[in-house]
Amino acid sequence: MPATLLHLGVIFLFVGATSVWLFEESKTITLDSEGYKLLDLSISEDAEKYTLTAIVKTPDGVIAPKVYFYKVAGNNRVSSVEIIPTVLWDNYYSIKSFDLDNNVVTLEYYRVPLINAVWLGSALMLLGALLRFSGKVFKLGG
Repeated sequence: MPATLLHLGVIFLFVGATSVWLFEESKTITLDSEGYKLLDLSISEDAEKYTLTAIVKTPDGVIAPKVYFYKVAGNNRVSSVEIIPTVLWDNYYSIKSFDLDNNVVTLEYYRVPLINAVWLGSALMLLGALLRFSGKVFKLGG
């Protein structure tokens, strides 16, 4: 049983990783096209950073990606990633650029197929290894 789980895990991991590598899609999305609509664009501030938040309606659902501008010197811009998962793929969205004067946001989009197979394969391999080694530990102790 543990060996079967290990082998199944390797198969799922291989299929998932190969799918991600070969079939990942990426594109730049300009809002107000292809079913994408900017619902709100706002800026907030706290003691350490400014936060730009875009509320966007996508064909996959409503997202709220953010860009953080830290007040320390140097490279201070960090974008968050919004993920809309499905069984067969994950949709990743982040803010690529924006124009506050004209309320324009451009998104970067990635569609990653079969990423769940990578996680399932990793979990199966871990479970198989734990079962395999726990059986040896109990035999040694008993």
